[in-house]
Amino acid sequence: PGTVDGLLAMAGGKTVDRLSETLRDGAVLAYANGVQPVPNERPGMTVQAYDGQTGPEQLQRLNQLIEAGPFQVHVAEKFPLGRAAEAHRRLQTSYPGKLLLTVS
Repeated sequence: PGTVDGLLAMAGGKTVDRLSETLRDGAVLAYANGVQPVPNERPGMTVQAYDGQTGPEQLQRLNQLIEAGPFQVHVAEKFPLGRAAEAHRRLQTSYPGKLLLTVS
């Protein structure tokens, strides 16, 4: 606790609030506009919303970073497309990594 300089939240809720306890005084918790619920602010930290930028330049830069490697995405769980509703419910819980829908 109190040792992390910043946190980029791509989802809101209890997990983000718990992770924010690791932020040092003066740290920033940034989250994309549209994240619900909005992360809670506490004394000593700043909560900042942002809008992402998209376009050919951003995608080219992302591809360069991926190609430079090493790049690995941790998949927490796989769901067949027929279980998409279950995967969506799983989004409401905490899990380490990404959820993957498979089409076969």
